[in-house]
Amino acid sequence: LREPLLKLIHFMRAMHYTDKDAPAREIAVRDLLDDIGQWPYHSPTVFNFYHFDYQPRRFDDGLVAPEFEIFTTPIVVSFLNGMMSLIDNGMTSCNNGFGHDGFPCRQGSL
Repeated sequence: LREPLLKLIHFMRAMHYTDKDAPAREIAVRDLLDDIGQWPYHSPTVFNFYHFDYQPRRFDDGLVAPEFEIFTTPIVVSFLNGMMSLIDNGMTSCNNGFGHDGFPCRQGSL
């Protein structure tokens, strides 16, 4: 399991994401704290978004998985919707995408 923001960035890098309409433009991503459970510099504590010793239910004693603390059903659905929008429309807000409002749909390509 990887942190949600890292999953998004690694996916975009692996797919060589570019903006078709303006290849030199920086990629703008809106605040995704409510959508993926994580956003830079918005951690509730100085340590991170989750406790280091978080143990999901049904895990064996002593086995921890801190990232699962923010891996909730609404976050998973929101993340998957955003990833599908990224594939279909590029980095836009279309169809619950991760991009800023105002960018037209179908701006990017993977």
